Amino acid sequence: MVEVEEPNSIIFCGFSTTSYDIQFGFYKVTPISEVSSEEEIHHNDLEEIFPQTKLESHPNLVKVCFIAKDAGIYKVLWNNDHSWFKSKTLTYRISVLKPVMVSDPNSTS
Repeated sequence: MVEVEEPNSIIFCGFSTTSYDIQFGFYKVTPISEVSSEEEIHHNDLEEIFPQTKLESHPNLVKVCFIAKDAGIYKVLWNNDHSWFKSKTLTYRISVLKPVMVSDPNSTS
């Protein structure tokens, strides 16, 4: 899970697997999202931002960026249920870039 403290932050996610493909999805935890299992922190009723999609994540790095218009908790999910006999090793990096206010060089303040 990723916590976004400021609206209009950019969430960057880069990932790859040692072989084959993997499913990837991106969601926002909403006030009505309930934790259904404390052990693995499964949520119900997540707001779908990027639907779970099978992506070719080997040998190339997959890069996904999203502008989080609202502060809150976002959840990145990887899933290998479609590939029963092929295990995967996943490497990933997630960063949150806060918005920066740029002053107008032509302003007179």
